[in-house]
Amino acid sequence: NNGAAGQGGALYLTAGQATFDGVEVRNIRAREGGGAITANGGPLTLRGVQLLVNSTLAGIVGGLNANGASLDLRNVRAKGNTAPNIGGAVSAFSASGVVENCLFDGNTGGSVGGLFLLGAGPTSVRNNMVMENAGGGLMVSGAEAIENWNNIWNNTDGDNLSASAGSHSFSLDPLFVNAAAGDFGLGQYSPNVDGGAEDAACLDPDGSCADIGLKGGPAAAFVAPVAVAGAALADLGGGDVRVTWQAAADPSISHYIVYRDTAAIFRPSAAMAVSNVPHPGSTFDDTPPAGDWYYLVAAIDSDGYSGGYSNRVYASGGGVSAVGDSDLPRSMAITGIAPNPFNPQTKISYDLPRDGQVQMSVYDVRGRHVRVLVDGVVNAGRHSINWDGRDQGGRSAAAGVYFVRMNGPAGILTSKMVLAK
Repeated sequence: NNGAAGQGGALYLTAGQATFDGVEVRNIRAREGGGAITANGGPLTLRGVQLLVNSTLAGIVGGLNANGASLDLRNVRAKGNTAPNIGGAVSAFSASGVVENCLFDGNTGGSVGGLFLLGAGPTSVRNNMVMENAGGGLMVSGAEAIENWNNIWNNTDGDNLSASAGSHSFSLDPLFVNAAAGDFGLGQYSPNVDGGAEDAACLDPDGSCADIGLKGGPAAAFVAPVAVAGAALADLGGGDVRVTWQAAADPSISHYIVYRDTAAIFRPSAAMAVSNVPHPGSTFDDTPPAGDWYYLVAAIDSDGYSGGYSNRVYASGGGVSAVGDSDLPRSMAITGIAPNPFNPQTKISYDLPRDGQVQMSVYDVRGRHVRVLVDGVVNAGRHSINWDGRDQGGRSAAAGVYFVRMNGPAGILTSKMVLAK
């Protein structure tokens, strides 16, 4: 379609609900914004959709242009889309909803070639791969818009341009198995393996933490080996330890990689790999330097795909003692607010992966400070604090929407709660 009139070269949607699953929109050119799709209002769901080499001659967005829409975008790929202004791949104004496990690569925009999203309600942008876009990689803004757990890499004019960049987002080569051939499975040492949010709502099909990108999340066409199970560590004495795990039943497994680091929470890389054990081997003996050491194990299959990591095992003092994973949270999170809505009080639960200074406060919907709940050093682990519905002066707060904001050693988190009377 060359030079379609108006907005939305292939599809122009307004008001009503629309769902697309497994659709490819390719080589569409519009005169104005939304080279492939324009959606004005209404819920819009895209699952496994590909937006490829679409463009707009004027205005914004070569791929998807969404205005005032509730989005549910999962495992979407947008590549080669171009626009002279904002948003080469996807632009969303006054949006809410979810953008998860997508790949935005090789798009071009006058500004923000990858994903531009201005939230107007609770919005989650997580577990996405944003790479090699011209004009900037990703920009997410809005009081209730959360950008986190994304890999934003090698974009010209800046990677993460968000007003409040997620503390768990990063910028590293994803180490795909064969991106040139369209294989976006994660290879050996990929930082995207288990790199997504630790949330039961977005786990990989094998139950492990979400991989970042198209091949991660519950709806993914999963190609990786299952996560390694049953990791354990034994003290052999004399400073020696033995790491063991369950050998996989899958005959396609090639070998296992054992990673080691001094940090309890670490992102495995080639530099941290201490052993390559051929399948069906399931042990590794080590003499770590003095100090505390943590181990993870991953399986690699004959096609080069890396599976998820085992549970952590821990050696203290160079083998003086060895214990299993101590249930230390992998990431900082507000894990629950219950009840919600509440009257007159609620319990706020949160996780800390390491010791650190924590400030937790309540704000009203206009951003005014209401109450300090936590202000001090908190030990790593799982915690909770009650809010009794009163402000800093002890007065009962009015009914309405409030936000709890947690500023901790791994960044800033915000969650909504409702005081009902």
